[in-house]
Amino acid sequence: MGRRAAARGLPSALPEEGPYVGIYHLDQCDPKKCTGTRLGRLGLAEVFYNLRGTPYGALLLDPSSEVLLSAADAAAIEEHGIVAFDCSWRQFSQSLRLLRRPRVVGRALPYLLAANAVNYGKPLRLTTAEALIASLIIVGQENAALRLARPFPWAQTFLDLNAHLLEAYAEATGPEEVEAAQLALMPPKHAQQLLTRPGAPDSLAPALSSRDHRSGVSEGEARGQIAPSLGEGRQRRRRMAKHRRMVRKRREREAIIAALRRHGLESNSTPDPLEEE
Repeated sequence: MGRRAAARGLPSALPEEGPYVGIYHLDQCDPKKCTGTRLGRLGLAEVFYNLRGTPYGALLLDPSSEVLLSAADAAAIEEHGIVAFDCSWRQFSQSLRLLRRPRVVGRALPYLLAANAVNYGKPLRLTTAEALIASLIIVGQENAALRLARPFPWAQTFLDLNAHLLEAYAEATGPEEVEAAQLALMPPKHAQQLLTRPGAPDSLAPALSSRDHRSGVSEGEARGQIAPSLGEGRQRRRRMAKHRRMVRKRREREAIIAALRRHGLESNSTPDPLEEE
């Protein structure tokens, strides 16, 4: 889905229907450059300055959440909407404490690269608009995502830069598959940056450590101190192909088990296609 959006460019006209989009704004950045303020000014999102303004049931994009956004959240977003957290990256660590509210359900975005002029190419240093665009594509709301992208000249670059990532995340059915895709597609040089960023989930460190151990990546490579032996683009394609094979085999196994259950033939000896990897 993300690759299709990137390939055909941004359309000039889109249907207006789509989920509710809100922005919890801390008013910490230059309003002339703030993408959240611009979305609010254009009527593409509702901007509010107190977390109590979050609609009941809406999902909040919380970078410190232990759960990654996935297609499993599509129904909740379609019914209740999605809310982004707009603050200055310079004050990010201090601002995270404002997200601690028991009634708010948070989701973190998986690994993505920024395309804005300030943080181009940096992992997860997204603007509010980039975060919302990516989130809506992941949950299948492509038209709504492209409608938010239309006012920004760098939006097409963002879609092109993350096309392979967004496609993999949109194909995943739940947060576990999104996390598997993230670990498979993330270059080693960015792993340490994600571990040391403020608000990084506690579960990320052991997952990355396990990934590096299985793939034979040395500590120097994980920290970006040693250049990969293969081109980064070739590595990314191989990781993505392996992830797709794993997802396909898992779904095939689930289909076989479902068929056996329908015929009353379920057996504990059903082969696991993933064991072949």
